[in-house]
Amino acid sequence: MTKNEIKFLIKKYKQGNYSLIDIYYYIQGSIRTSLYYSKYKWLIRKHIQEQYEFRLAVSKTECNENNSCIGCGCTMPDVLFANKQCKNNCYPKMKSWFVWKHLKKEIATDKIIQYIRNENNSRIKGIF
Repeated sequence: MTKNEIKFLIKKYKQGNYSLIDIYYYIQGSIRTSLYYSKYKWLIRKHIQEQYEFRLAVSKTECNENNSCIGCGCTMPDVLFANKQCKNNCYPKMKSWFVWKHLKKEIATDKIIQYIRNENNSRIKGIF
């Protein structure tokens, strides 16, 4: 994350376009992405890495092609590392280690995708 990106985020916050939580998630995703694609990948907990890889697999094709989320405009793959849920219901919020462990055990990968889509459709739609 560069100085210019931080200045841009502060400017958007002052204009009312971004909330502080959006900025937090942007920074969180950027830092995790930088670590993941470096020799310091081991600093990211394994269940976060697994959920990132899962989110990457189930994210919309348009998002991957444009290198930005069509829901929030955040850059891909940074947004996949943030704890927030996609506004377009591409993927849910990051799960805790315990929940992710049991979700993987109980449901096969194909069923996880269906479970997440059903969960997202049954919930009230919000920012996160």
